[in-house]
Amino acid sequence: MRRRAEKAIVIDYKGGESVNPNKRDISIYSKAELKRRFPRQICRAGYVIESVDSANKLCESLYHPLFWRLLPHLDCPGIVGILYPFFKPLEKKDKNWFIEVALTGENHLFFKLLICTQGQFLRGGYLGMPEDEMPKFVEGEFEENVRAFLAENGLEKGRDYVWKTQLD
Repeated sequence: MRRRAEKAIVIDYKGGESVNPNKRDISIYSKAELKRRFPRQICRAGYVIESVDSANKLCESLYHPLFWRLLPHLDCPGIVGILYPFFKPLEKKDKNWFIEVALTGENHLFFKLLICTQGQFLRGGYLGMPEDEMPKFVEGEFEENVRAFLAENGLEKGRDYVWKTQLD
């Protein structure tokens, strides 16, 4: 005999912060309608490489093609460690410019390679946050050096990589 699943009732306190909790708007809705926000409070901007082919093209250019085994997917162990030493010399310590090479994405099927040049902590950030609520990062003088390096190694902006803001 099967039991019917019952809908749970969830009470959610909505409204701004108030000294008097009785002034808050209380709404009741079913648990099925409840949308959970998964926190993502690190906001980073940089060049995103989504294609395995583009990552392989970059790695083949940096290493001798005879010694380079093609990556089957972007989350191969060590890809970040393999690429970072080539980007590190582009950092400018006197101006506090940094480069981070990282994998970004929610699971290994959708990882992207991020060459990060700007970032900040974003209090209240969450997965699926609308882009108009995220901080706006602008490509600057430092990113010109990174773009030149990527172009030198056979990658084309807009086709192989894009400038993007990511929440992690």
